[in-house]
Amino acid sequence: MAQAGNQDLTERFIQFYRNYYREEIGTLAQNYPNEQRSLYVDYDDLFQFDRDLAEDFRTKPDQMREYAEEALRLYDLPADVSLGRAHVRIENLPESIDIRGIRVHDDHIGSLVSVRGIVRKATDVRPKVTEAAFECQRCGTMTYIPQGDGGFQEPHECQGCERQGPFRVNFDQSEFVDSQKLRIQESPEGLRGGETPQSIDIDIIDDITGEVSPGDHVTCVGVLHIEQVEQGNEKSAIFDLYMDGVSIAIEDEEFEDMDITEADKREIIELSNRDDIYEAMVGSIAPAIYGYEEEKLAMILQLFSGVTKHLPDGSRIRGDLHMLLIGDPGTGKSQMISYVENIAPRSVYTSGKGSSAAGLTAAAVRDDFGDGQQWSLEAGALVLADKGIAAVDELDKMDCVTGDTLVTLADGRVERIGELAREAAEDGEIEELSNGRRIRNVDLDVWSMDEEGELVERPVFSVHEYDAPSELTRVTMETGESLTATADHPFFVLDDGERVEREAAALDAGDWVYVPREIPTKSTDGAGAIPAASAGVEVPDENGAVDPATARVLGYLSGDGHVYYDRGEGVYGVRFTNTDDEL
Repeated sequence: MAQAGNQDLTERFIQFYRNYYREEIGTLAQNYPNEQRSLYVDYDDLFQFDRDLAEDFRTKPDQMREYAEEALRLYDLPADVSLGRAHVRIENLPESIDIRGIRVHDDHIGSLVSVRGIVRKATDVRPKVTEAAFECQRCGTMTYIPQGDGGFQEPHECQGCERQGPFRVNFDQSEFVDSQKLRIQESPEGLRGGETPQSIDIDIIDDITGEVSPGDHVTCVGVLHIEQVEQGNEKSAIFDLYMDGVSIAIEDEEFEDMDITEADKREIIELSNRDDIYEAMVGSIAPAIYGYEEEKLAMILQLFSGVTKHLPDGSRIRGDLHMLLIGDPGTGKSQMISYVENIAPRSVYTSGKGSSAAGLTAAAVRDDFGDGQQWSLEAGALVLADKGIAAVDELDKMDCVTGDTLVTLADGRVERIGELAREAAEDGEIEELSNGRRIRNVDLDVWSMDEEGELVERPVFSVHEYDAPSELTRVTMETGESLTATADHPFFVLDDGERVEREAAALDAGDWVYVPREIPTKSTDGAGAIPAASAGVEVPDENGAVDPATARVLGYLSGDGHVYYDRGEGVYGVRFTNTDDEL
């Protein structure tokens, strides 16, 4: 390791620039600051010049970058040229680490690392204050406060009158820089079949912002940091990983390298000469699924693809094809497309619930990724699977309800499904989807209907949240109850004496819809049962309060109603639907 003073390190970088980057610095000086504001340094060049200096830059990047940029400012330039705010950006690190391979014990934290992947999300480019100028409203004194990556820092007192404000931010005197946030996800071609891609967020500033778009394959060099997770007003023991981007480069979309030996070549040639080559290939696709020879052959042809043709008039005929599998439930469609997805060099699997127009292509979303205030562009399944296989399963199964829909839990509580999703996300395992998220490890039991039409308790394995489509369907019952859902949300109706499934959009006035007459409840929230010998109920006291047992009776007497317990307020209420205007 280099053990030198600040002045020696700065001089060492100046000597490095003279030996390796004399022409590049001259070009930077001519184009600074409008056209170019950064000097890109190849790590191999720094390593060849001084191995210890290069190693120090990798292990202590923030400190060494200050010396490198100070050396750039002190470099021999014409008197009228200043590179006061130019950046030094390291690129081409010798090794890239897998996003899923980042570990604390490997000393990655605080070091310069390189990751490769595909841009999944990108916020808009927004100004970020680096030094805020605060003007005292009493005496007019200006106070300058440097701003870091944490919260916005304000002065404690005025440097002039020594009073505690009030202060006003003077935007003209403050310094700003362009900023952007990216989410880099592991490329599909680098994953084994069935693996869920992992991602990392990267903050970038100044001249490298706005250069990449969702769907681009990139290599990013940056400093790895950790940030403590906050749950409400409490800090968690868990930390999140993120990177401060130093340089980012768009890569050619290459497939994973595969070494083919001479023995492999001989076997391939031998197979190609077989008369039954098509039958052999068909038999190798999802061999556990019997039959479907034509469907399997079509999948093989899709994998091999064809040749793109350019016609004399300039038009283009693509060489690949699309497939649509239609069949009865339980006939093996999902297994076959999953098999193809697993063996394709690049592939993305998504379900129908994640395949709206935005989910397949791209979506503009406003979520926690953009601090909840700004929009970010997210790549969909087709963008991520470019030049590969996009397997969209259950394309017709986009049945969802709105977040205010009431769900009856097995313990008798009635909650809005949106609130259940929010609570489940606090402790559950969250999987980000193309237009929503899936929350697993949910500790809930609900009432459901079995194949015989009987009410049964069933555990909830996951909760799905998706962006709403442009149009929804509202179904209103004779009692006044209503449900707002997607057009293809299934309802059970009585048709010629039999229970059949019908989509919400296909329901007609007068259809008989299956609803439970009663739902068994368990008194787990403090409400007590009414003794059988009771001759009456208690009326409200002078404050209008009703005891829990009375509230439960009133809820059921109201017709199609129930009692709910507000845990936040610690009170009971009656919730019911009825067509009687007076009620």
